[in-house]
Amino acid sequence: AGGASAVEREAQTIAELLRGIVAGEREDDYPGLATRIENGAPTVGVLFRRTTHQHAYEDALRTQGVPYIAAKGRGFYGREEIRDLRNLLRVLEDPGQDVPLVGVLRSPIVGCSDGGLLLLTARRRYRFQALWSVLGELGINHDADGGDPGFGPEDALALRKAAALLERWRSAARRSPIATVLAQTLAESGAYAPLALGVDGRQRVLNVEKFLGVVAAFEAEGARTLGDLNRYIDVQDAEGDAEGDADMPDGGAIQLLTVHRAKGLEWPMVIVPDTAARFRSGLEETDYRGGRSRGSRLAVGRMRDADGGDSMHVAMRYLTPRHEA
Repeated sequence: AGGASAVEREAQTIAELLRGIVAGEREDDYPGLATRIENGAPTVGVLFRRTTHQHAYEDALRTQGVPYIAAKGRGFYGREEIRDLRNLLRVLEDPGQDVPLVGVLRSPIVGCSDGGLLLLTARRRYRFQALWSVLGELGINHDADGGDPGFGPEDALALRKAAALLERWRSAARRSPIATVLAQTLAESGAYAPLALGVDGRQRVLNVEKFLGVVAAFEAEGARTLGDLNRYIDVQDAEGDAEGDADMPDGGAIQLLTVHRAKGLEWPMVIVPDTAARFRSGLEETDYRGGRSRGSRLAVGRMRDADGGDSMHVAMRYLTPRHEA
């Protein structure tokens, strides 16, 4: 437990630093990095000697809202855009599952607000009525002008449209390849537009395309039932399959990968966490922040180029007692 908490503290510190850089709050310390990240240029390499604790760093980065790409990791199936598609697959298999249905309704595929979902839940006529049944009733009971008492106009329209589209997609899933149906849902719902927004929008779109490829590859092996597909994906996720984000043409701005995979690659900033190895000679070591917990200290080194100038290449490590590692 002690080792895990130390790793989590270290991951949190790195995530906070990168969040500040991404937000432009550390421009004086690391000039130009925020602009590079915004433009999607390879800027930060987070290198792991082993991937045992990589998930903790990914979790910390997600919590801080830092966009990143994991060349090898355990977070692909947990990505929000992938969770949305996994929820959709569960609804296509069995729409009576409330939790996956709520996930789909609040995703970019439908775009219902949390308030609208609460109102939908309140429309149950009896305690255990499935939300799918309530959703279907919205398409029947509405005003002549298309509104619905209690719902905002956008939520009412989104929910009634969702009822019709989900029924159509469920029908298509019974006779067409699932990968084709997923592509159809993304196109007809307009989900690609909100997915593409933000610093990591391109990565989200590429991750979705990669997931469609995973589904198509599974179907190509001959097992095409939705139940088989959902169980296969659940197993990959539960067993911690080392599945990374989709590759980007330029590699992405903040990349998480192993030291071995980093051979020949360069970034203005390099972070090497979760290691007790010593810095090479030639690094000037300075404390990044005081007040570290006992036995854990973050050191930052700026590498000097051959002419003695500051090349702005930054290396980091944590010094942690072996019993905590």
